[in-house]
Amino acid sequence: MAGLNSGAAVFGEFAAYPAVVLLCAVLPFTVSFVIDAVNLMLRRERSGVPALVSALVLSFVVAATGFLLLQLGLVGIGADAAVLDKLTSVGGGLLLVCSPLALVAAVARLFISTLRARALVRRADVGGSLPATPGRVPGTPQGAFPSLAGTLPGAVAGPPSSRRGTTMLARFADHVA
Repeated sequence: MAGLNSGAAVFGEFAAYPAVVLLCAVLPFTVSFVIDAVNLMLRRERSGVPALVSALVLSFVVAATGFLLLQLGLVGIGADAAVLDKLTSVGGGLLLVCSPLALVAAVARLFISTLRARALVRRADVGGSLPATPGRVPGTPQGAFPSLAGTLPGAVAGPPSSRRGTTMLARFADHVA
């Protein structure tokens, strides 16, 4: 029976470490996607709801998988204080690093989307070729992708965009969005 217990303990450790990684490293980034989806919903109203639902489902799946793996790992480990201490220290370290990184990534994505929105409004005011509403090109049917205009049947090509007078950061925001 001693071999069976040691095998269960090894399996418990192998199940517990991925659980800690899921809960402490991956989950903060999925929550930052929820922040992005809320931002999208505030900007585009109903069209942001599917993104919000997808981000919430992804966060729930990651959290549930991590929780189930952790429970499975803790059953296999038992009351081994040394392994529990290692798991706690790994989880704390991952949270210390990944939570601020996820927050910085969310703020950077919000900043880039704000830059893009400002560039679109500025170009629309000046009479540029880009529309004031992101994702819509005049003459493009609803639901068609402007970037694929001319390559898909039914997609209408818009006028070429003017790049004069824009900063490198605004061009980057155009490229990302």
